[in-house]
Amino acid sequence: MTSEHILSILQDNFILALFALIILSTLFLIGYFFIYRKLMNGKKQISFMKLIIFSMFIGYVLMVLGVTILQRGGSYYPGLVNLSLFSSYREAWLQFDVRNWQFVILNIVMFVPFGMLFPFLQPRFQKALWTIGAAFLFTLLIETFQFFTGLGIFELDDLFNNVLGAIIGYGFIMSILSLLEKRVKLALVYLSPLGLVLLLLAAMFTYYESKEFGNLYTGPNRAGNLDRAEITVDVEADEQEQTVSIYQAPSYSQEEADAFAEELFERLDVDTSDMEFYSYIETGLYSIQSEPSYSLWFDYADGSYSLSEFSHYDTELKDTDESNILKQLQPIDIHIPEVAEFEKTGTGTYTWWVRQLEEDNHLVDGFVTASYYEDDTIKSIDHKLITYDKVRNAQVKSEQQALDELLNGDFYSYLNDSKIDTLHLTDVNIKYMLDSKGYYQPVYSFEVLINGEESEIIIPSM
Repeated sequence: MTSEHILSILQDNFILALFALIILSTLFLIGYFFIYRKLMNGKKQISFMKLIIFSMFIGYVLMVLGVTILQRGGSYYPGLVNLSLFSSYREAWLQFDVRNWQFVILNIVMFVPFGMLFPFLQPRFQKALWTIGAAFLFTLLIETFQFFTGLGIFELDDLFNNVLGAIIGYGFIMSILSLLEKRVKLALVYLSPLGLVLLLLAAMFTYYESKEFGNLYTGPNRAGNLDRAEITVDVEADEQEQTVSIYQAPSYSQEEADAFAEELFERLDVDTSDMEFYSYIETGLYSIQSEPSYSLWFDYADGSYSLSEFSHYDTELKDTDESNILKQLQPIDIHIPEVAEFEKTGTGTYTWWVRQLEEDNHLVDGFVTASYYEDDTIKSIDHKLITYDKVRNAQVKSEQQALDELLNGDFYSYLNDSKIDTLHLTDVNIKYMLDSKGYYQPVYSFEVLINGEESEIIIPSM
């Protein structure tokens, strides 16, 4: 989620909250002045400052409801729940990308205003228990509503992060009040939650930066549970440690991606004068709205891309031979190694696979998919064939050590609640995965049957 997208969401929900607040304020003023004061001869005065604070709090609550409920739409099934505490932190650590850390931090920051405003609604609310309890009940209400309506997932981490944000906000505002009373030590106590969170985040990011290689995201963040599983092993695991190569992906800056897009469209003889660019965190979208129109999705992490020419909606796919496809790919600088495995994956759709081809100090790995149409042109290309540069050799754990980790349940399962009844291991080999720093790391890939279904379990080799 880009900063522009975040600001757009906040702006949309601010306008919605402001509109709703104006309506509520109008109804309140009518009730107070015309019913309470005039018809009922009420004498109680309203504090202008309290009215402002109460209005700000109501507006904030409406914005939170808009962001957490109205913004999402019905994109989930009712009844989805994740009770794994700190799962969002584990996922953010393993992937270590902006999107996941953004999700964690924004869930905390979103409730900071709650902790800052709630204590001013009533003097008694300046006690920590009131604010923390109210924040817990508010976020519990949101999560429960999402659970029953399918407008989100009931996540224990959301409860934790939201309450943590309220605690930080409460501590911050109470520290200011304490400083106004010249109670410095008490102010430092109130600031301790914020200081502790900042210290832990700083330590985590410092440790990550000090590591030579990045983290591997090998699946969901719920560990496999083999306590009651029936396990059979048809794998001859080698007990000797191996020495394998580590590679690095060719990462791109936005300027380099722009140059790539310009060159690619130039090879296609497409005018780029009206090309539009949309920046996302890890990818860029290049769009040309002429006739025919094009879109190019480019991944900064490894240079892979997907190209589409949208006239394919007006024509049908058509079969052809491999040589014809290769001939049309050459002018746009796509060269398939001779050792690539060629397969037809559908009418007019063809894929070339290259599996860990070592050439000098490089590793070629991935695939290219192209779709051929009745007008004898290629209108869709998915280019995930990457050439990685060798960094160095490294000693990795043995197959037996990796197998022992697997049998101890030290892996990630895609099954809900990590429930595994039967596990049958059929094969093991080394493959490569891109880590969070752009290194292509060796991992052990175990081919398995989980509850009778084919699957794969990845065990890091380093």
